[in-house]
Amino acid sequence: MLVILMMADEFIVIATPVFNMSIEPELLSEQQSFVLTITSRLLLLIEIMCITRFYGGKQGLQRSVSYAIMLIPFISILIIILLFPLNAGGLPVIVGLIALLNLLLFTVDQKIFRNEMENDALKEFVEKEKIMYEEYTLLNEQYEQMRAFRHDIKEHLGVLNSLIDENSQEAKEYIRDICETEGSIPFSKFSNNKILNILLSKKKNECKLKGIDFYIDPIRADLSFLQDMDVVTVFSNLINNTLDSCEKSVEKKIFLNISTTNECFTVIKIENSCDIKPIVINAKLKTTKADESMHGIGMNNIRKALKKYNGLLQWDYSEERKIFSVTILINRLKI
Repeated sequence: MLVILMMADEFIVIATPVFNMSIEPELLSEQQSFVLTITSRLLLLIEIMCITRFYGGKQGLQRSVSYAIMLIPFISILIIILLFPLNAGGLPVIVGLIALLNLLLFTVDQKIFRNEMENDALKEFVEKEKIMYEEYTLLNEQYEQMRAFRHDIKEHLGVLNSLIDENSQEAKEYIRDICETEGSIPFSKFSNNKILNILLSKKKNECKLKGIDFYIDPIRADLSFLQDMDVVTVFSNLINNTLDSCEKSVEKKIFLNISTTNECFTVIKIENSCDIKPIVINAKLKTTKADESMHGIGMNNIRKALKKYNGLLQWDYSEERKIFSVTILINRLKI
């Protein structure tokens, strides 16, 4: 496609009357050939910038600023068109400087554009984390309300059960079933952190539906120092990454261990099946997600959340065992 665009741009320049160029390359003067090359590349520059904006789907001020930069190549082509008929001796130098200026602007523009896209992706990711946090908070409230309801209703049903006529066996069995639902609560207590309990319960159920074995060692570590929002950020991102990896692996297992060492270090370690060796670019893990704009955002958010606790994050991959592991170390004495 790029070759087709380049050929089309050269044809447009040749067809422009002001340049009075021949379609035969050997009939072009050095100056004409130079102007043809630069002008056609400026057109290509405009096309690339338009394509990136079309697929990027930028909006508002970001779009207006980006499109303002796109005016530079248009103005540059206009200057070349105005200067070319003058046949000035310094025309090649002027055209060369214009080309360098546009190349520099294009580099800056693309960097700004990528940063805008990454910022948009980050904002979207943060919004999702907030929604998850609100969801887990709501689930916690519903869980507490359900426990209170079941605690009280059992007393009422116990009285009703003794008053019902002996022949109403079906009604008695119905009431007994309601009382026994106390044992069917979908939330499990893994730790002393309610939000973490709900998150782990939900993720464990998600793993079950996807055929993934999620093993959680008994959590005796005190996690009360972690803020609820940080619990959601750290553990949801960690577990979501393991889910993505397990879905692409033959063996589907996740192991989570949270412990305390020397009474001051909280250690969080999560391991998962991973058949594909991680790719590292610029000391960062390359995402395997289809949307590459989300590259590294999860891990970056985990590190940001851990920063307030002076936490350290390390990862490792065993090619022999096909296991990817992440270890988080938090010194509670430095909090």
